[in-house]
Amino acid sequence: MSAADDKRRCHRFIAGYGEEVRDPGQIAAALIRGREAVAKTRKSAVINIRVDPREYAPGTKAQTMYK
Repeated sequence: MSAADDKRRCHRFIAGYGEEVRDPGQIAAALIRGREAVAKTRKSAVINIRVDPREYAPGTKAQTMYK
């Protein structure tokens, strides 16, 4: 099953707003769209954020445990 299928299934389940984000630069905009959808429809929003599992959180890269 593809990621698009997962998103559609989730969206049907909640009968609200659903979106998938793969570009980190689009996360903030997706969250804003989700909040706007909730305010407009009074239904839930699901923002599915796909991240690179090889990447650490930016704040943890400088910590010695990752070196």
